[in-house]
Amino acid sequence: MARSNATRAESPGLCSIGWTSSSTCRASRDRNCGEERQAEESRFVRERVSGAREIQERRQGFPNSALSGRRLREVCALKDDAETLFSRAVDRMGLSGRGHDRVLRVARTVADLSGEEEIAAEHVAEALNYRRSHLIGR
Repeated sequence: MARSNATRAESPGLCSIGWTSSSTCRASRDRNCGEERQAEESRFVRERVSGAREIQERRQGFPNSALSGRRLREVCALKDDAETLFSRAVDRMGLSGRGHDRVLRVARTVADLSGEEEIAAEHVAEALNYRRSHLIGR
């Protein structure tokens, strides 16, 4: 499927949080959307990843994976709704300090891939979903 350089929110056939697959995306199933999603072309993924890396380099001089301590808290400040979701998830999932930080870094990366300055609830939800998928696969 050919796709223009429009943002994902403007692109038909893509989930609002950017999840793409050849079947129904998990976020869409959770929202009872049920629409089929087409896989995103590699060149568009490469462009988004390059853009996210540039954002990270400009913002902090290194990738999100190297964030820790105070700098992690500064760079990964959450919007109110995202903070509420994250706090509930930390309690329910029993995340350790390391798990907490890991989810924050992934949420920051998801927001960067979306071209967003702030981490929103959908970015946190996607990061938590990856964590849950990782834990289930063990």
